[in-house]
Amino acid sequence: MPSEMNVVVMLKNSLLYIGFDVLVKLLPFFLVLVLTHYLSPEDMGIIAEFTALVGVLSVFCGLSVQGVIGVAFVKLEQEKIGDYVFNVLLILLVSSFITIYLITILGNFIEDYTSLRGEWLYYACLTASMQFINIINTLLWQMEKRPLPYGIFQTAHVTINVLFSLVLVVVMGLAWQGRLIAHISVITLFSLLSLWFLYQRGYLALKINISFIKEALTFGIPLIPHTLAGWFFMGFNIMLISAKLGKEETGIFNVALQFAIAMGIVMDSANRALMPYFYEQLRDLKENNKERLVHFVYLFFFAVIIVGLIIWQLSLLAILWAVNEQFQSSQSIVGYLIVGYLFNGLYYFLAQFITYQNKNYLVTAITLFSAAVHVFFATLLVQYYGLVGVAFASILSGLTMFLLAWFTTMKVTPLPWFSLFTRTN
Repeated sequence: MPSEMNVVVMLKNSLLYIGFDVLVKLLPFFLVLVLTHYLSPEDMGIIAEFTALVGVLSVFCGLSVQGVIGVAFVKLEQEKIGDYVFNVLLILLVSSFITIYLITILGNFIEDYTSLRGEWLYYACLTASMQFINIINTLLWQMEKRPLPYGIFQTAHVTINVLFSLVLVVVMGLAWQGRLIAHISVITLFSLLSLWFLYQRGYLALKINISFIKEALTFGIPLIPHTLAGWFFMGFNIMLISAKLGKEETGIFNVALQFAIAMGIVMDSANRALMPYFYEQLRDLKENNKERLVHFVYLFFFAVIIVGLIIWQLSLLAILWAVNEQFQSSQSIVGYLIVGYLFNGLYYFLAQFITYQNKNYLVTAITLFSAAVHVFFATLLVQYYGLVGVAFASILSGLTMFLLAWFTTMKVTPLPWFSLFTRTN
């Protein structure tokens, strides 16, 4: 486990990451509350479809190689990281052009399953690519253990996005189009700023390195099924509901999802804040700190369960008092979605142990199997229970992921997982 000083730094950074991420997610959350009074459920459904489309295109724009930056930062000398980042961006450029070509070929097929037409499909691809650049920039701040620039950048991004959306939707009355125009414009602007920040910090060396490209692709391509499967846990829900129940129900589901995302915020912030420290502790793992590491994992489990219960109750109150009556039925599913996010976050927490051991194929296998579980139950239950059935499928798949990840972690990282229980006997 970390030394006492490292624990203090870890907790401080974790609180900063969580604080910034709560702020970053609260602003869009309040935006949704406002939009429920200016947009119809159908409009909210179209916005959800665009978000789901961006999610699936993000798998192919960049080929899931952005995560290798964190590993390279730990393993490479400082002067080589700039070469690595530049070559990862080359992968993004080429893969994005290929994705645009595929959209041109498959555009009619995609339009059959969404309400989006023509240029909006290309805008979704642009958004996915720009999002990739922002992820690299903020990931490097995270690996540098610099939560302040990370948080300021994210907060500025979201604040401008929200304000521009309010102008276009509330003031100019552009409905769902206004929300999407604001989102696309702002993410493009901040991706350009990300490139500037990367250059200023020496992370754009402008040097092609074939071995780095091969290494990044070797890391990322096996994760594509894993990343694509991850999309099925929420993106597929949006497309399924839109196809089976209509855009109005999709909009209601999307509002409930915005409340449940609060659980995802906590899990994602904690996982990202802890990742550098976990990699360091796994690298320097010794017999005398294994038990404390296990106890820390269990403490983390307990803490997120308590947080989940609090978020559930607050969400019910917020929907009752702040959301337009057209969306009040979202109360019936928000609890299921929160539990689904809880299990999903615990899975990604445990997946760090597996990924560090360079066994990404096991992470992929777990995610693929769990995604299949989700697709099966969501498709089955939506026919009988509507939105509740889809939301409950999120719990079943999330629990499957968590249990499989825990079992796999026990196998690949030998730790005294049951020491806490055996000591009490």
